[in-house]
Amino acid sequence: MRSRGLRPRSEFWPALLVGVAACSLAAGVSRALAETFFLSLSWLAAWPGVLALMVLTLALSLPAWRWLSGGRHEAPIRAAAASAPLSLPALYALHHRVDLTQAYTLVLGGVLLAVLLGVGLRARESRHLGLGLLVVVTLGVYLATLGRTVGRADTFEFQVVAYKLGIAHPTGYPLYLLLGKLFTLLPIRSIAFRLNLLSAVCAVGTAALVWATLARLVERHGVLLTLGGARYCLPLLAALALAFSPTFWSQAVEAEVYTLNSLFVALTVWILVRLIALDWQGPGAPRLLLALAFALGLGLTNHVTIVILLPVAGLALLLVRPRFLVGSWLSLWARAALLFAAGLSLYLYLPLRWPIFHDGSAMRLAEFVDWVIGGRFQGALHLDAWRSDPTRYAIVGRLVLDQWGWAGVGLAAAGLLWLLRRNWRAAAITLFIWVGYAFYALAYYVPDISVFLIPAHLTMAVWIGCGVIGVASLANRLVGASSAWLPVVEATTITLFAMVPLTLIAGSYASMDRSAPSALEDWGRRVLGLDLDGGAAILADSEKIAPLYYLQQTEGLRPDLEIMVLPDEDSYRRELDARVAAGQTVYLARFLPRLEGLYHLRSVAGAGEQLIEVGSRPMTALPGLDGRLDSRFGPHVLLLGYTVTAASPRNAPGEWEAAYPDSFHVTLYWSAEAPVGGVYQVWLRLVDAEGAVRWRSEGAHPAGNHYPTSAWRPGEIVPDAHEIALPPTLAAGEYQLQVALLVPFGSAGLLPDKQSSPWLSVGTLKIGSPRDWPASTFDTRIWVDGSVILGVDAPGRVRPGANLAVAVRVAGDEVVPVRVGWSGEPGREVHLSAPVAGLMLAAPSVSGDHSLVLWSPRTAMRCGWLRRPADSCPLARVAVEGTPLPAGAANFDDLIALLSVDVADWVVRPGDTLDVALTWQALDTLTEDYTVFVHVLDAADRIVGQVDSWPVQGTYPTSRWRPGTPISDGYSIAVAADAAPGRYRLEIGWYLLSTMRRLTVLGPDGMARDDRVLLEGVVVPE
Repeated sequence: MRSRGLRPRSEFWPALLVGVAACSLAAGVSRALAETFFLSLSWLAAWPGVLALMVLTLALSLPAWRWLSGGRHEAPIRAAAASAPLSLPALYALHHRVDLTQAYTLVLGGVLLAVLLGVGLRARESRHLGLGLLVVVTLGVYLATLGRTVGRADTFEFQVVAYKLGIAHPTGYPLYLLLGKLFTLLPIRSIAFRLNLLSAVCAVGTAALVWATLARLVERHGVLLTLGGARYCLPLLAALALAFSPTFWSQAVEAEVYTLNSLFVALTVWILVRLIALDWQGPGAPRLLLALAFALGLGLTNHVTIVILLPVAGLALLLVRPRFLVGSWLSLWARAALLFAAGLSLYLYLPLRWPIFHDGSAMRLAEFVDWVIGGRFQGALHLDAWRSDPTRYAIVGRLVLDQWGWAGVGLAAAGLLWLLRRNWRAAAITLFIWVGYAFYALAYYVPDISVFLIPAHLTMAVWIGCGVIGVASLANRLVGASSAWLPVVEATTITLFAMVPLTLIAGSYASMDRSAPSALEDWGRRVLGLDLDGGAAILADSEKIAPLYYLQQTEGLRPDLEIMVLPDEDSYRRELDARVAAGQTVYLARFLPRLEGLYHLRSVAGAGEQLIEVGSRPMTALPGLDGRLDSRFGPHVLLLGYTVTAASPRNAPGEWEAAYPDSFHVTLYWSAEAPVGGVYQVWLRLVDAEGAVRWRSEGAHPAGNHYPTSAWRPGEIVPDAHEIALPPTLAAGEYQLQVALLVPFGSAGLLPDKQSSPWLSVGTLKIGSPRDWPASTFDTRIWVDGSVILGVDAPGRVRPGANLAVAVRVAGDEVVPVRVGWSGEPGREVHLSAPVAGLMLAAPSVSGDHSLVLWSPRTAMRCGWLRRPADSCPLARVAVEGTPLPAGAANFDDLIALLSVDVADWVVRPGDTLDVALTWQALDTLTEDYTVFVHVLDAADRIVGQVDSWPVQGTYPTSRWRPGTPISDGYSIAVAADAAPGRYRLEIGWYLLSTMRRLTVLGPDGMARDDRVLLEGVVVPE
């Protein structure tokens, strides 16, 4: 007789598999819950709680397994195989770092995949469930990471132009603009959000078509898969891999044309694969041809690179051998041509809307053609680059590897080979598409070339799916079709492949998340809310134009202002000169050099450092001040007073109280009684009651780094705005705000009257407890005395003996006395209290990797999930490096090293180019995208040749650099045609575009020496 429990011997191993998967799921879930609900569910961090959850999971899993088995022969092993993805959370349980994104990605991914496989056992097929799961997952993640506010560059342009039904930059993108206008009518959130949503919807559609293409290939070629939902799981995972590849994901969460373009590429691939499958024998073939023609014509009105698909489509039609010139085919081709033209006719939008935005003048035919073909960008297209510039191969290769890694590339190659054997015609058309877009990437010299490779990544996703299908089929054949363990092999293959999209989601989620509020938009609202002169002009850079113009056009803020961005420095200068001469007020929201001495420059109070008023007459009357000082610096400089406002709207004007993440805006009012005769930078700092410096600004020239003291005119008043961004380590309390005028890269300066120190106290600021917490450098979970330590913010690299700020994030009501310090040292006593405790530590004097450790002398701590109680816990691992640079290298703020500079020929004639090869190395992980500048300077520091760009032809932003990896970066600098014969210098450095602040060059002692590297030797001959 059979017992009521498990069936005898034949069910032992399947039940064991289910048990292992259930325990793995319980382990991952218990750790995720313990680290999420760290106070209420802390019992899940110890073995009793974990074992209890395992028992509960087993109690639910075993009956579910029996139900899926359904009493059928060999069904127990198949049902057990469906539980294999539940083992994925065990990977997080074994992981040493706290990463909740990874935890929930593995838990939810494993459960959903197991559900899909399980449903396939009870239902005839899980086709619709697989597609539905794809749509739900991709759309859900995209919505969670979707940008809520105005973007930058083209994103901002589309958010404005689609709303206004205007004319976008060439090639016009009429289809995108019309679809975008429809999305702006949705009654949800902001205009920017609605346009971003269009990209997400197109991205989901692209992933669905990739799934459908792979599902068609699996069905057509009778792949040997026995597990119910397997044939739809593998296409699902390949489509998810594309959906969450970094470049594709980045375009799915902001207003851009590339996911709509990829939708048409995916639709074309799907149609061609179906045409090949029918071989022109099925009744649906003519309809597919007509759909293909219309899709290609319509796709061209969104992005002209669809033209790459035209010869591919022709090749596919030749491969299916239709009877081109026989009877009714003539009418079919005529209808296809009409549909292609109908799709293409959407370009008529441009001449129809052109007069509205060009003072009623009609669009000429030459203008129309030039606009559609992108004539202004033709200079960036170098069709011979494939043979003349080997650097382009390295760039394209790096971009492909950034998406897929070597494992993904190898799997794609295997998939292409599998497809060549099973369906060589489908392999040929996908290969031609990949080659076409890769060739275009080689030839098109623009910084954002990675987005033009998205169609190539799409075809690689198809190959990767084919590769996994081929691996699964091969494994099945090796095991044998008659083996009872065949479903386990299939489930294992699926589970391993699931790591590709799940790893992409977990690893990229934080960097792809655009849902946070935009500080730039907040700045734009603040600026447009100021009492700026009516009818004034704002000349902005490519970043600050976005919030200003967007808010003006979509929300109607300050429609009287002229807000503009111009192509180059000379254009800005001409515009500024003409408008000031005409008596119009001009505000600068960008850095423009060499204005001092010609104009009077002043910060606009309340706008921070990024808005400067340019005037032809000096300011002579003081506005209302929060504090009058009349303090003298040196013999001639007066600090007349200041105003202070807190950035947070919670604070009333004049209270001067804020807490992280708020900031203070301080405007100083300077005046010179006589020419200053020197260049001094303004420094600010906050000093606590014990006299310790708790915060210090970077030195900057007054008025947003625009107006050096040497250019001040006697008697004029110079408003000088500064922002004090509060660090989370700043304890609540009152601080003295101090100001100094110091020489650049030095500690000497102008002394305030009757003082021996250059620092003058000008007022008191009140700092409250932090209301929020930034992302921790090191996340952790340490349970101690009813409180939990959640993370530590500390630099990853420091110099020996240097002071470093350490912030410890704490949750709980208890005040915990502990010691924090370096392993092997006594440490410093600290009282941890929520939400953050900050301290300053001196780095060890010996170079190497050092552990930052927490000691609790009074009570034992649990140093993490399932860790035994201990009296000390590691907090962070910090690299202490005395001289991390090779001999002769330049150190930019301990962030970037300039390893070498190679100049092909130091002698250059006017109008020719100077070729410079730079080698960089990141010294730490970079979170910002810095701009490198390479300038040729004359004896008076005037620029006679320059390049300002992101590295490696704009394709390798610093936020993607890996510490320690050398970066080869070449530049060709055109020297001015009117450059006089003589000796010139080469100037090399970095700046952040949003602030125009340069990285400083540090000496061996860690002190700033300059903000550029200067090299002598450039010669312009007679």
